[in-house]
Amino acid sequence: MTSEQTRAELASAAAEIFAQKGYDGASISDITRESGLSSGAIYSHYGSKAGLFFAVVEERGRQEFTDLVGADHLENYSELNEHVADMSEFLTLAGTALEAESSLDTPLMVEAIVASKQHPEVAELVSTWFVDGEQLIVDTIREEQDAGTLDPSVNAEAVARLTTFLTLGARLAGVMSLPNVESDDWSSLISRLVGSLRSEQPDNPSAN
Repeated sequence: MTSEQTRAELASAAAEIFAQKGYDGASISDITRESGLSSGAIYSHYGSKAGLFFAVVEERGRQEFTDLVGADHLENYSELNEHVADMSEFLTLAGTALEAESSLDTPLMVEAIVASKQHPEVAELVSTWFVDGEQLIVDTIREEQDAGTLDPSVNAEAVARLTTFLTLGARLAGVMSLPNVESDDWSSLISRLVGSLRSEQPDNPSAN
């Protein structure tokens, strides 16, 4: 097994264990049992349980966001601004994805938020996700406002923060297994909210 394969096996096993037991409840032996690898492999590749948790959360967090915007080929947030060209399309994607079926990444992301209280390095990572994600939204909104397609009176920072609130709320709802809203009703609501951000277009003179 190559070094890359070993890291992938450890990360996959660790994601399962951390999602099931949380950071503090998970043990090195749990992860080695799940992966079929030795504790030496963990210490060799990640240094500690904390290092492994950090790596897993970083990878899953980035992947979750890039999956959402259909940019799984991008390596970092700095490249995403060019990919997300239409704010209303992005918000529609984000909004409808919030009602998607819960996955392994949902409890893992919630655990990362909980672990942030005790582990500064995790808190910094989680904060970076949200700050970078919000900045992407802010930049894209302002570009569309400059182009005249979004209402210039809309506060970009407020919309970005609302998206963060919705994202966090969706993660918690997923962990608690709350019943989903009908998908058509949810999509309709998101479409109406997104539509309200658009600039009013002048009447077509030919229609008069």
